[in-house]
Amino acid sequence: LLLGNALPLIDSGKLFPTQQLSRFSYMMRGRAWQPESWETIAMILVYGLLSLLFLWVLSGIITPNFGTQINGWRRANKFGRKRLPRLADESNSTGFVLLMAIIGGAGWFAFTHMLVESRWFPGHFAPPSLAGYFILAMVTCALLHQMLLEAKGGRAVFLGIIFLLVLPLMVASIVIGTSDRLAPIAVWIGGISPLSLPALCAINHLSISDFPMDLSRAIPGAYVFWQAIYLITVISLTKTLWRTRTSTKELV
Repeated sequence: LLLGNALPLIDSGKLFPTQQLSRFSYMMRGRAWQPESWETIAMILVYGLLSLLFLWVLSGIITPNFGTQINGWRRANKFGRKRLPRLADESNSTGFVLLMAIIGGAGWFAFTHMLVESRWFPGHFAPPSLAGYFILAMVTCALLHQMLLEAKGGRAVFLGIIFLLVLPLMVASIVIGTSDRLAPIAVWIGGISPLSLPALCAINHLSISDFPMDLSRAIPGAYVFWQAIYLITVISLTKTLWRTRTSTKELV
């Protein structure tokens, strides 16, 4: 939906927020409107974050809770089944979330590719390898939410939203507001939040990114470090989820 509505508006420039806002002032100055690199980066980040939020919402809808799994195993035992039906509400949703994350990452790359390599930004490019990084970020964040929700429940997700998603971003905003020299530290602190992972990924790999030298040096390290940390966390949660589902089956 996002991709289909956005792509036709790129060449005309109607997708850029500053076109309508700045048209009158640019005409008064006697020069044509031209999109800025900062708003392009902002649009790419917003697209990635919206895609991730949609993934989390859909993941929350299709991921079974503990009670749903118990009822599912009771029905399975009643009919003499050793496994849950693949498409039942109580079955594992990891595969579907993984598929949605791959599609979301591919759509994010398609939007970025069409935007960065449009006629507005000659000389800039979005390499095909960027699709892999985008998909990796989406898969990591989506599976982190899904596995935590299924293995630990909604309370763990709620606490994660407060202490991992929101709090690091608040602290980072306070730090960067204190002094511009602390901006690299704020990047590392903000990177704790999974919500910042798509942003760090996009900024780190796009040729159109234009940030101060200290931020440009901090972003690659923060991105690689937190991407690795959350990838390891997802692998660990995979084992936890398997043990949880096994113990749930044994309770029935």
